[in-house]
Formats: sequence, structure tokens, C-alpha cells
Amino acid sequence: TIDISESGYTNKEIELLLSEDFGIQVEKTTFNTISVLITIGTTRSKINRLYLALEALSKRRNAKKIKAGGGMKLVLSDMKFLPRAAFYCDGELIELSSAVGRISTGMVVPYPPGIPILVPGQIITKEIVDYLTILFEKGVEMHGMKDGIISVATKDEEKDMEKKGYKIG
Repeated sequence: TIDISESGYTNKEIELLLSEDFGIQVEKTTFNTISVLITIGTTRSKINRLYLALEALSKRRNAKKIKAGGGMKLVLSDMKFLPRAAFYCDGELIELSSAVGRISTGMVVPYPPGIPILVPGQIITKEIVDYLTILFEKGVEMHGMKDGIISVATKDEEKDMEKKGYKIG
């Protein structure tokens, strides 16, 4: 398993380049790692070929190292409603780019590391939208968001939660 988080490549880019340019098969990828299979039958020359391929890819991106999330510092937003109340809303599906100021009805979890960026009842800010957009564009597996679509409470549901006393603060 090789950490690629500082390489400047996404996991999918490295997998494709290793396959097409060097004939090396990647067994598994995560957002920050690639795994290659080395067995008792793997020869020294095959390990050397992997090393030289990684070195060549490193030289191609020598000065363009990009950190996950574009090096942004993410500031999480406040909760507006109790998570349970927001979770049980029917909600509506909207484009992530239109979600600023809306209330999340589900969790949005980039994987890895599997830590929620949004939870039910949380206010969706521009910073969160920008961060999730960067991750989405990099091909990060995103639980709770599909094809840039996110679930938010409808305006009527927000009014109803407020009326029932589910507002926080």
C-alpha cells in the first residue's frame, strides 16, 4: 500500500497511468492510497519496474503537489435543528451548488476517512459546498451525495421543525 496524498495525482489518475504507461495493475485504491499485490512469485525486476514507474510519475508532477481538498481549511457550520428532526424530513434533492443556506437532512461523508462533513440539521455554508465540490471533482467516494445532488429540508419542513420546537439555540 502506497500513500499518494502528496503526489499531485488522484487515485484514479495514478491507477490509469500505471496501467497504460507502465503495464502495472493496481489492486485497490482509496482516496489517499493505492495497493499493489506483491507475492512470493514477484521478481526483483517487477518491484524495480514499480519503483521506476512511481519515480517517473513523481518527476512528471515535480512542482505540482496538490493536497486533498485543495489545501483548504474547512470550518464547520452550526446546527440549526435537532439531527433527529431533520433526519426524518422527506426533504428534496437539489444540486450541491444551490445548497448554500439550506439544512442538510442526511450525512455527507467522504470516504476515506469516513468522517461526516454534514449531518442532519446542519446549515450548509458556501465553504462546505466549495470543499465538497473539490472532493467530488477529484472523484472522492462520497456517501450521502450522488452526482453532486444533496438532500435538504424543504422550506415548509423548516417552518414545521421551528414550530415544533426542534430549533437549536
